[in-house]
Amino acid sequence: MDTPASLDNPNVKPLGKRRVRIYPAARALISWFVLTSLFLMILLALAIGLFAWVGGGGVLGGFVFLFLFNVVVLVHLLGHLLAARCFNVQVLSLSIGLGPAVPWCRFVLGGTLFKVGVLPLGGWVRLVRRGTDVGMGADYPRALCNRPLWQQALIRGAGVGANLVLAAGCFIAITYKQENVRITGVVGTVDAGSSAWMRGVRSGWILTRVEDKENPSFEDLTASAELTTNSRPLEVEFCDGKSLDRVPMILTPRWQENQPRPTVGIGPSERLQLVARTQANRLPLPVLPGSAAAAARTLELEPDEVIQATTDPDAPDRLKALPYQLNPPQWDYEEFGRRLRRLRDRAVRIQTQHGERVLTTGFAFEDQIIASSERNAEGTYDPMRQQPVPGNLRNVIAGMGDPFLFRRRLEGLTAQPIVVTVRRKDSEGTLKAAHVFVPPAYYRVFPGMRMTIGEIAAIRHYGPADLGGVHPHITGRAGDVLQTIALKTEAGEELFRVSVDRLDPLRLPTQLRQAAARRPGTKLKAHLEVLRPISDQDATLRAVSLVLDWDDNWASNREVLNGPRAPMPIAELGLAYWVRGEVAAVDAQSPAARAGLLPGDQIVAMRARVTTREGAVTWGSWMWLVDPLHKNAAVSDHWAFFFSSLQTVPWQEIQLRVHQHGDQPERLISLTLAEDESWPFKERGWMLMNDTHIQCIESLRESMRLGIVETLHWDRTMVTRARALPSISQYISLVVLTSALTDQDAIRMIGFLVGVLSLNLACLNVLPLPLTDAFSFFAQVWRRFSFPRRRPGGTASPCGAAKEVVATAGTAGEAPGVQ
Repeated sequence: MDTPASLDNPNVKPLGKRRVRIYPAARALISWFVLTSLFLMILLALAIGLFAWVGGGGVLGGFVFLFLFNVVVLVHLLGHLLAARCFNVQVLSLSIGLGPAVPWCRFVLGGTLFKVGVLPLGGWVRLVRRGTDVGMGADYPRALCNRPLWQQALIRGAGVGANLVLAAGCFIAITYKQENVRITGVVGTVDAGSSAWMRGVRSGWILTRVEDKENPSFEDLTASAELTTNSRPLEVEFCDGKSLDRVPMILTPRWQENQPRPTVGIGPSERLQLVARTQANRLPLPVLPGSAAAAARTLELEPDEVIQATTDPDAPDRLKALPYQLNPPQWDYEEFGRRLRRLRDRAVRIQTQHGERVLTTGFAFEDQIIASSERNAEGTYDPMRQQPVPGNLRNVIAGMGDPFLFRRRLEGLTAQPIVVTVRRKDSEGTLKAAHVFVPPAYYRVFPGMRMTIGEIAAIRHYGPADLGGVHPHITGRAGDVLQTIALKTEAGEELFRVSVDRLDPLRLPTQLRQAAARRPGTKLKAHLEVLRPISDQDATLRAVSLVLDWDDNWASNREVLNGPRAPMPIAELGLAYWVRGEVAAVDAQSPAARAGLLPGDQIVAMRARVTTREGAVTWGSWMWLVDPLHKNAAVSDHWAFFFSSLQTVPWQEIQLRVHQHGDQPERLISLTLAEDESWPFKERGWMLMNDTHIQCIESLRESMRLGIVETLHWDRTMVTRARALPSISQYISLVVLTSALTDQDAIRMIGFLVGVLSLNLACLNVLPLPLTDAFSFFAQVWRRFSFPRRRPGGTASPCGAAKEVVATAGTAGEAPGVQ
């Protein structure tokens, strides 16, 4: 028997009464896992952190980012290697990644060891700095220190040069003969309280310059803001869409709460075309669920045809008469709109003098809006009377109507049903026109509940509030709190007045506009009474009376609430205030009162009853208005944003988590959202595409020019925006950007991201390679001219040895001569 031999074999391990042979390859693989366990745990922690922060897309974006990052690092290291071989400097090893080598990813080629490390976070290249490094004499000709200084400078700068060449090549590749879809640089929306809002940026302005880039696209502005660190300002220039005057401006990007990237507060413009099916996020129609556009129906009637009856919302299996008259042909449009809203998710039948038929759904994917209803000069209104939408002078190439004129036309019809004429393709691909009847939209509210107004958060520079002496909230100083507001004419006629005991901060901007609409063309004044601290040191409040001009020129500016701390704006007064998550009053016998809501209750979180993909109805996750670990801290001022978000989701039943200061326990209160027909809502719920244009360069010469210009632009941006220390936030922004671009064109996404990463690596990054290269080179120059003599035996002087140590430490991570 061979038992004694097997007992002495180290590759045989006992397993009970049996013996299992472990082969050398398996033993080596097990040893590798033991050695790299720490690095693998680091990778796992990074993946878990990305997943917890931005979800599964963030993990995918993180891995794509790491792969592209290591490609860029490899190009950087190959630049050092090729330059060293050109000048006959010996290269000992090159590693892409850190830590032990991945199995079967380690080989020797041309006397240089190449390997792939297990941790994909950079790399290094090792050159022979002195002959003693490889057991040779001090005069070893292939040592780096024995080459001329100009050759050493080229070897150390070759990595940066390789990155610049790679970036230029990427920018050339994504412009040459590629139909790049670019978002037009036109301002569509302005975030209330943002830097752009305070500077007075208007919807419809055209972006003409960002830093040194002329005629930029919206992506250029977004990317410049994302790569800005430490809230440093951006130099931008706009063109007024009416007078064509140039407006230079400085905007400061800010990191808003719960947002992964800094923004300047500007949203892109829209085109009058509904989104494609691939952009609808699995929605069955290109409209928001539960909106007025979801209740719209395609309405094809003959010129003399009238609707006599429709489906009864209370009994969908029968028809209900609709008030009408045959001479002249007319039917009750408003009642028809009310019935459509109630029949939003059901089939709608109509009966006319020509028979009975079923109406089809209103909007289809990629519909182009070409005409709409308009109030005539006499003031009468017939929604069936259509007027074409004028062309968009800001983007003539797209061949669409002007979205700003279209929205301005509909502003006076906010509470009226409208008919929108769209151009769509039929089943055979032929373009045809269709008329879509859209009912009015109303705010969805919690009936009977009013919230508490907070401090004035921001004012527009040189606006009525700024010129009238309003004090906004700034660091170290509380802002004014509105108590009473009245809108009057110059003759003293009072159009509107409300005090704090009846003031609804969410409804106040609409109430003021409705009052001002009763005196069109009249100069109005807003009389305010605010509470203001006596001084920064004395928080005692005193009443202050202010008089502000009412500026109708800002009525059409699209100001949105983007971010939890977004304030509620009054555009005509140039101020925005926070709305606190504290109940100010509850109307008696209202649904809110019957649900148990009390004045003084503080809402700390909300959740909605939702339907899962499997069809189960359950409560969703909590959305916290305050930090869940500090619910008894200061009252949240996020309510305006959450209320605005409720207008764009199909939720009906909402559960609130409320508590009061004191010994009362926390309570759960369920409320149902209801449409308030006294409060019309401008947005009807259609989802429009971003206004874009196609950029295609056929000339290689022009593409190279644009690629070099783009490289210089981003290189300057990287240098001027970088902090003194490496900026981790730049890489976090690029990870999020990678995740957001994974659904776009692959060539453009990869080319742009590699170009930006390459320039980032060439300027300043987590491993500051250019700085270490430069420091090591100047240390070598210092040694060459300051300590030319060496002691016997090849050792440097004490001061020279110290310089050697400093140079070695300064090149940790990548520079030549360091492992």
